[in-house]
Amino acid sequence: MTDDELKALELSYEATIERAQQREEEAGKTPRYRAEERAWLHKRANDHYAQARDIRERIRAAVLDRQCPEDQDETSL
Repeated sequence: MTDDELKALELSYEATIERAQQREEEAGKTPRYRAEERAWLHKRANDHYAQARDIRERIRAAVLDRQCPEDQDETSL
């Protein structure tokens, strides 16, 4: 993974976390009598957090690949 690709993943992670936080804020401002909308907003926030976790794992894997390139050579034998 190139530096540019890694940076793009990091930016995507940050943006995804921001979207999740925005959904949580919207849900907090939504009146209780609009329970379906609140539930939807909370679900979307959770979906964004799940996406962020996936992105974070991809970043972590890319960093590990960079730190241990010799391990890749040995496993490909």
